[in-house]
Amino acid sequence: MTSPNELNNAPGANPGETEICDLSDREFKTILFRKLKEIQDNTEKEFRILSDKFNKEIEIIKKNQAQILELKNAIGMLKNALDSLIAELINEKKELVSLKTGYLKIHSQRRQKKKE
Repeated sequence: MTSPNELNNAPGANPGETEICDLSDREFKTILFRKLKEIQDNTEKEFRILSDKFNKEIEIIKKNQAQILELKNAIGMLKNALDSLIAELINEKKELVSLKTGYLKIHSQRRQKKKE
């Protein structure tokens, strides 16, 4: 059977593993607890950073949605104004056609009277 010291001195043995083997159970648990605590702290810190970024992105999206809604309302108002202008132009054109028709009738009647 191989002794623990011989295993530690075996070729290709990892120095970190050698150090861990030399630790007492209490020291190992203490180091492990500290490492786990460090990992937990780093994870919580990264989570807070990501959460802050996420919240900022949500705020940007909300602002963009509000701006989009304002633009939709403005476009709706412009469309209504344009529709109103188009309707007014159509009425003006009808009135102009009516005036031209009336003028042509009067002018045609005058010509006929002159011929008589």
